[in-house]
Amino acid sequence: MKKLSTVLYLTLAFTLASVDARADCSKLILPPDTVMQEKKIAIVRVSEINLRSGPGVTFCVFSHFGEGIQWQEVPVIGSHRSWRLVIMNGRKGWVHYMMFDPKTL
Repeated sequence: MKKLSTVLYLTLAFTLASVDARADCSKLILPPDTVMQEKKIAIVRVSEINLRSGPGVTFCVFSHFGEGIQWQEVPVIGSHRSWRLVIMNGRKGWVHYMMFDPKTL
């Protein structure tokens, strides 16, 4: 029983630490397996996107871009799975790759 409670406690502590890290909207999260690349230009294909602190929907939204964003060129400087690290309005953040014209990625 003591082992089980220790495992549960550690699991809960790890989960809360992960949530706390994702809740910090003041800094950019770069997972260890982020692939940095030379700046490449991608074209936004949707009318609204969110610039996030990390590569996933559970991360904070740094900025929301709406009207006027579609067809704009955006520098892509890295990737993590299906997310792209971009620079928008001078700020780095993560956007899902489906928000861009696939021919430009």
